[in-house]
Amino acid sequence: MKKRILRRTFYTFFSIILLYTLMIIATVTLFNFNHFSQQNDYKNQVFLDAASRTTDSKINSVARYASAVSKQPSVQDYISNSNSSLFYFPDIYDDLVNSLYLTDDLNIDVGITKVSDNYVVSQEGYFPLADYLNQIGISKDLITAPHLFERDQINNFYLLEEKFYQNQNNTIFISQTYYHQLDEYLYIFISIPNEKLFPKELANISGTFYLDDNKRSTEEITTVKQSESFEKLTKNHTKDSKILYNIPSSVVNLQYSYLVVETKFLQFEPDSLSVLLLFALCLFLLGGIILYFATIKSYNPIQDILNAFNKNMPMPFKNHVKDNSVSELDYIIRNIDGIQDKNKELEHKINESLSVLQVEFISSVLFGTINKEEIPHKLTELSMEKYNRGGIIAIISIASPELESENVSNTNLLVLRNKVITLINSVSNDLPFIQIPMDYKDLCFIFPSKEAKKVEDQLNKLTSYIQNELSIKLTHSISEPVESIYNFNTAFIEAIELTLKKYTYVNSIDLFPAIEPLLNDESYSYSLDDERFLVNAIIDNDFELAGKLIQNVLETNLFLLELDTINTIKFKYVLLNTVKRILNHYNKSINEFSLQNKGLFDLLNSNNKDDIYFSLNKIFDILFQTFIITFKETSDPTTLRILEYINQNFDQDLSLTDISIKFNLTEGYISRVLKKNANINFKKHLNNLKINKAKELLKNGNYKVNEVSALVGYKNVNTFIRTFKQQEGIPPGEFSKFR
Repeated sequence: MKKRILRRTFYTFFSIILLYTLMIIATVTLFNFNHFSQQNDYKNQVFLDAASRTTDSKINSVARYASAVSKQPSVQDYISNSNSSLFYFPDIYDDLVNSLYLTDDLNIDVGITKVSDNYVVSQEGYFPLADYLNQIGISKDLITAPHLFERDQINNFYLLEEKFYQNQNNTIFISQTYYHQLDEYLYIFISIPNEKLFPKELANISGTFYLDDNKRSTEEITTVKQSESFEKLTKNHTKDSKILYNIPSSVVNLQYSYLVVETKFLQFEPDSLSVLLLFALCLFLLGGIILYFATIKSYNPIQDILNAFNKNMPMPFKNHVKDNSVSELDYIIRNIDGIQDKNKELEHKINESLSVLQVEFISSVLFGTINKEEIPHKLTELSMEKYNRGGIIAIISIASPELESENVSNTNLLVLRNKVITLINSVSNDLPFIQIPMDYKDLCFIFPSKEAKKVEDQLNKLTSYIQNELSIKLTHSISEPVESIYNFNTAFIEAIELTLKKYTYVNSIDLFPAIEPLLNDESYSYSLDDERFLVNAIIDNDFELAGKLIQNVLETNLFLLELDTINTIKFKYVLLNTVKRILNHYNKSINEFSLQNKGLFDLLNSNNKDDIYFSLNKIFDILFQTFIITFKETSDPTTLRILEYINQNFDQDLSLTDISIKFNLTEGYISRVLKKNANINFKKHLNNLKINKAKELLKNGNYKVNEVSALVGYKNVNTFIRTFKQQEGIPPGEFSKFR
């Protein structure tokens, strides 16, 4: 009882303090409103000045890019010849693409035309003029606007008029170059996404920042004032209580405008202030009365819960109150814990329900762990007779090449998969099915129906709904109809292995082709240790060891072991996963690599062992030639001195700062020298040296993990353990046990 009274008193005084605080804040805010307005005004001016300078810099880079493109030999040939324009477009296209670096990653779209030939060449290809204008969001009316094309026999760089825009998400400039000797015009259309050109964040969330040609500012101005802080910046007040800031562009004949809502606040007359205070006092008294009765009422729900417990529990609360040993909340919490224990018992029973048993049964069929003689009995027992006649197996994947290239944790993928399962269960489905999670990213569906079209329609419905709800990309694969439940195991194994293809090749392929029956007599020989040794040899720049390892793996599995077709496929994709890990280590894309070596990857579609050997051998040789560079091949004296210093001092707490002080060079220069001359990332190279030395010490068996961490130059043993596990796949403690 005392605790309840204290709590009520505390809440009452807290409310009073809160009300007084709010009154003080309101009063202080009232008297500091002018100061706040000035600060807000100055912030808006600073923003416009900074934003205009930044945008001017981007426009200037675009203008320089247009000027540079117009001077390219390919463009000069195009403008000076009357031959077919398409003859010059390939060279112009190459020059366009190769000079895009001048635009500071503005993601621009560039088109070049003489207008007279009615064709445009851009970095996307060649187009008729009307089609290109439509593609970049320009009205076709521009073609018939004489005041825009051939306006003067001079060179111009100007903003496209707003009335010609069809896409308001881009800003379009036109560069006009007039060639007097040829009496010919060259036009360069440059479309810049607004998100790239203009600031992403405004100083005022309700503000509007835009670029115009002194004609778009149509607001009715009441007063105009020159800024005291920034030259050329003007501040205009409008009749609808807005402020329009303007500043001219230093690059083109345009101006930047920033329109914001004028800062507002309640302004009180001295005579009305006393009335306001009296009203606030009455409101405070009313709030105190309401608070008092609300506090009394707040105990009613607790009393209702106690009454419910008293009716249904063997020991009512009133029996505990006599000795004052148990409070109301303690009694409620204790009973809630008991309810939770009963819920756990119910959950355990639910797990033994029919649906769970059906999933367990069909899983045992897919994985081949059930005795075939038990299948008919189980089908009848679990009311699954319709699956006896086979059906269709489908796999929905929530993984994609984009997810593969990102560092997405298994925990996050599991959460995402559970959300997908929840959404699947919430959708009404025309065809029954059983779903089985395969891993963090894939779900297997078994349909008793053999009508592939209906199954395809239902999967499209499911994936479309889930993609819209979760904003993710889903893919699904459907098998050929399976004639009997006894064939589910074989079809499931083929589906799993062949599904791997969709993450290896850029082009889409059929995941369930008609193939000959597969046997599973032996397994391939390629362990995690084999992969780790191969990857470490590449990272350590050991060309000879890496070559021997891959040759041994290929010859053993493709020629010495008599692998059947399915295990040959398994081996092929396991090695391709190794290729992806090597490329990821060097921040390279498997998609880009496969396109660069498309012939070799196309050859991997064959299951002929000679073709697989040739293709994989060449792929790994390309990787070795690309990423393995020995120190002896580096002749630069500065690089050799830096590498020698690193090799002699890697067991210290060495950093780029230490090396920059030692050699009187900047950290950035050292990083560039190591990357350019030795293909070395300083941090990765230093960690490789430390981990290799740590492995030697751990194999010795005379040192503990924390001692090894200190000996190789890690101040924090947890950092050492994390780095070791990332590189070797196991913690250093387990490494020392196995070795």
